[in-house]
Amino acid sequence: AVNKDWMRYTAEYEGLLHIAKNFSYAGLLKPSAKLLQLVKDDVDAMRGLWDFEQKRIEVTEMWLNVTWGALVPMDMEDEIKAMAKELRSVKVDRKCDAFLGMTDILKKWAIFCPLVAELRDPAMRVRHWTQLMNVTGKTVTVSPSILVRDMWNMELHKTPEAVEDTADQAKQEAKME
Repeated sequence: AVNKDWMRYTAEYEGLLHIAKNFSYAGLLKPSAKLLQLVKDDVDAMRGLWDFEQKRIEVTEMWLNVTWGALVPMDMEDEIKAMAKELRSVKVDRKCDAFLGMTDILKKWAIFCPLVAELRDPAMRVRHWTQLMNVTGKTVTVSPSILVRDMWNMELHKTPEAVEDTADQAKQEAKME
């Protein structure tokens, strides 16, 4: 739809430019040409941003559907870091809501990934998971077959210190056992 409107306005501009040239007033349409180009640049930038968002959704959905037992946390973290870097390279107004929302989601993932790596430690016992569930107010049955989505739904990114403390506690207790 946007492309059709763009083409219609461009065609209309070309028609007006032709008339203006016939009457030696083509210079009066230069501001309009600049505005049309700015609109096209904005549309192209937003299209690039939405293309990125489509890719981001595909990647995060892929990770959310990985089983806990098959997860390689460092691979997930590396891919999320690469996506954050790619987002920073997108040429768009960084104050627009879409960009801010995408940045926020990737920040949550950047917090989540190292926490998952900590929680994958074999020192984590049922009592530690119970402690985490009490902190987050969410429940999950931890097994190798659960999905990363189940961990994401615990909203660990909201309480990273508590998650780190619990994982550290588990490691300390494992050393004593």
